[in-house]
This record gives sequence, C-alpha cells and structure tokens, in this order.
Amino acid sequence: MKKNASLLIDMLLSGILLILLPGCLGLRDIGLKPGDDLVRKGLDQIRNGEWDAARRSFTDAMYEYDTASVTDDNAYGWCYYGFGVITLHDNDQDAAMTKLLKAKEYFEKDSEPNHYGLGLTKLRIGLIYRDKKELAAAKDNLTGALEDLKKSGVKDASAIFLASHAAGYVLINLREFREAETHLISAEKSYNDVQPPKPVMLAEIYFNLGTVYINTKDYLSAKKYLLQSAGIFEQQPGTDKKIYGDLYYYIGAIYYDEKDAKQADKYLRLAHLNYSQALALYRDAGKSDVVKQIENQLKRIEKVFE
Repeated sequence: MKKNASLLIDMLLSGILLILLPGCLGLRDIGLKPGDDLVRKGLDQIRNGEWDAARRSFTDAMYEYDTASVTDDNAYGWCYYGFGVITLHDNDQDAAMTKLLKAKEYFEKDSEPNHYGLGLTKLRIGLIYRDKKELAAAKDNLTGALEDLKKSGVKDASAIFLASHAAGYVLINLREFREAETHLISAEKSYNDVQPPKPVMLAEIYFNLGTVYINTKDYLSAKKYLLQSAGIFEQQPGTDKKIYGDLYYYIGAIYYDEKDAKQADKYLRLAHLNYSQALALYRDAGKSDVVKQIENQLKRIEKVFE
C-alpha cells in the first residue's frame, strides 16, 4: 500500500474566502478618511467577482490616500491585499506574492495590528507557497494565519476552514501527521459554518484524514474516512478519474490487508477502471509525471490479480 499519498487540493481562492461583515474590516473611522469607502467597495467587489471594478476601486483608494497624505498603515495594507487577490485571479502568483508581502508589511507595522487583515494575507501567501511546494514557508504562513484569525475576533468560518484545510495538506507532505490530523479535524468541524457549502472540499478533507490514518497505521479510521470521501465525490459530476482511482485503490488495499477478498476485489477493480480512464486523459494533456504514477498503480493492481 502506498504510504505517502496525498490529494492535491485545488483551492477556491475567491467567493468562499471573503465573507465580509459590516464593521469587520478594521478600517478605523470608516467614511471619514478619504479612500476608506473605496477600499470597502473594492473588497465587496472581489467577493462578488467584479475584478475590473475592484481594481479601479483600489487604484482610486490609493490615489485618495496619497493625495491626503494618509499615514494609516492599515489602510494601505488593505489596498495591497486587494491588489494581491486580484493579481492571483489574473494567474500571476509571483506578482501577487509581491503585493501580498507588502500588505503583510503594512499590517504588521500598524500601531494597532489588524489581525483579520493579517490573517487573510498570510492565508493567501501560504496558499501560494503550497502551490510552489515551498512547504516550510507554507506551513509558517498558514498556521500563522490561523493564529491571527483567532486573535481578530472576526467569525470568518470560511477563512478558518480554508487555512485549516490547507495546513493539514501541507503537514501531510511534511510527514507531520499528528499536527495534520489536528488541523483537518478542525476544518471538518468548521465546515458546517461555511457558506456557500462546498461538498468537494469536505470530500478532500476526508481523503486527507484517510491519508493521515494510513500513515499512522490506523486502518479502521482510514477506511471510514476514505469511504466517506468516496461517497461525496461520487455525487459530484466531473470528478477527476484519478481521484476515484486513488480512493478506490486505498480502500481496496485496506480490505486486501484485512483479507476481505470480496470487497478488495470490488474496489481494486473500480480503481483499475478509473485509472485506465484517467491514463488516456493525462497522456493527451502531456502530464508525464501523473501518467507514470497511474501506470505504477495499474501495475500494482494487476499484480494482485495475477
């Protein structure tokens, strides 16, 4: 059985992340300082997916702040955060990182640190480091994000959920399984407060918990969470066949070790079917590394049935 498997999470970086409530932004004297209303407007536009409008709002806010010689670091922090999120939407992670690091710098040097803004900024930075496979930096920022979000007192279940979810994934890859378990269970508990609900993300949490328990040799718990994950993914149209292949393979491998031949046969055959379907798709996409992984899994399954 493969001992170091993990599911690559494709995080939803907009919509679910910014749940902005009146008064929660930490913009002091809102409406009195030039630019504050534009920052709030820009953040709302990000939440609604109005990217071009948001870019204009933050640009105008920066102009207002500069013209009025505003010295509020917190205000500039929100502007750079907004620009960073918009640049992420433009698929330019390097440029986004530059802006988000600037936002972090402003939030941290403000005389009254804005823990909510700092937490959201560290979350975004952590997700970029995760995607770049810079796992130590991802861990520091994601766990730091959780600390700041809790200090802020803002009940943003979506941000806490995403930070816990991503931290768990990163910690699995660092083979820090007990800490990963803690964060993933936290994400599971906060999921019910996430609006709108994203069942696929809950399925990913169950998959990753299954991975944790495989690595800690708690196969009964692993099987429970992997079966729950499969049950959710099976209700989601368009799920990657490789995900099904991975799930069924691990479930089948656990049944095989338990000497439950009937269930092992069922899930390993399902794994073989889905891996075979995924193989053609990944070959056409030119993803040779994934193709090699799938081919190795198919060989392992075929060996069982020899």
